[in-house]
Amino acid sequence: MTELLEDVLLLFAAVEFLVEAWERPDARGFLVLAGGFFACMLIRELDFLFDMVHHGFWLYPALVTAVASVVVAIMYRRTVLAPMAAYADTKSCIYVSIGVLIVIVFSRLYGSGRLIWSDIMGTNYRAEYKTIIQEGLELFGYVFISYGVCLLPRKH
Repeated sequence: MTELLEDVLLLFAAVEFLVEAWERPDARGFLVLAGGFFACMLIRELDFLFDMVHHGFWLYPALVTAVASVVVAIMYRRTVLAPMAAYADTKSCIYVSIGVLIVIVFSRLYGSGRLIWSDIMGTNYRAEYKTIIQEGLELFGYVFISYGVCLLPRKH
């Protein structure tokens, strides 16, 4: 259930940024990059599906998504830096940034069995504890990201 909710929250973030990119040509380059970033994170989270093709296959759709996002951003390069700078000064950016930090740094750091938990727990180490902590932190981070996306400055 936790992983499903994480996937839904990431899909929400990616789609919202991409919908905003469609509706806001003045910020399209930046918004496509942000949407592409969250789409790549979603693809990585769905690695279990891509592993049905072969182990590590998630990398290829993620690379295609990243390259497509960069190509679109290059096409709309005049709409990347100024909108990114404007976004950096919003409440949305604060929540999204905190969420990304939690997911990328803390969930990986505290979710690493070899890095922390095996030394702390010694012979009592069980991978389930590490997984619970890692998935809990990821979900916590994705909630921050989703809330930040809800605060996206809209132009209507």
